[in-house]
Amino acid sequence: MSKRTFIAVNIKPEEKLLAFIHELQRELGRSHINWVNPATMHLTLRFLGSTTKEQIGQILNEAPGLFNRYKPFEIEMKGSGKFGSVQNPKIFWIGFEENEALSGLAREVESLVQSVGFESEDRIFRPHLTLGRVKWLKEADNLKKKLEDYREVTFQRMMIKETVFYESILKPAGPFYRPIQKFSLGA
Repeated sequence: MSKRTFIAVNIKPEEKLLAFIHELQRELGRSHINWVNPATMHLTLRFLGSTTKEQIGQILNEAPGLFNRYKPFEIEMKGSGKFGSVQNPKIFWIGFEENEALSGLAREVESLVQSVGFESEDRIFRPHLTLGRVKWLKEADNLKKKLEDYREVTFQRMMIKETVFYESILKPAGPFYRPIQKFSLGA
């Protein structure tokens, strides 16, 4: 019996980021967008998808040693954007300032999951915080202006002290994320 899993860093949005999210929601009120609950926001280091019981066991076994080698580090959430065109975007996101520690951590996670039998990722790691998934967009002009206004804005800085191995359970109201295990950095 397999589970749908991913490895991530929890993000606790602060005032400036929450204000931006509320502003976007207000500006795009006539569109149909599934907004991410701020309480469950995370930066995905690697989405695994279908993961066997054996693979979960191997990850739980190998991960502590890997994450122990990393010291806690600071990240900066900066800029906003979308995947897809302005007229037909798929996802709204907040970006992250380039960060060697974060990229290194993502590379280590990639090596770990390959060692337990996952195919290598074709695409390069582009850290982003998903804000919403678009069903259909009515206010493309509002969106374009908002994203341009916030292209260079720093929303918040935060320390990354742990990673989380999650199970993603799909429900009609949206995905539910159940932590399988948390791993402290530099424990």
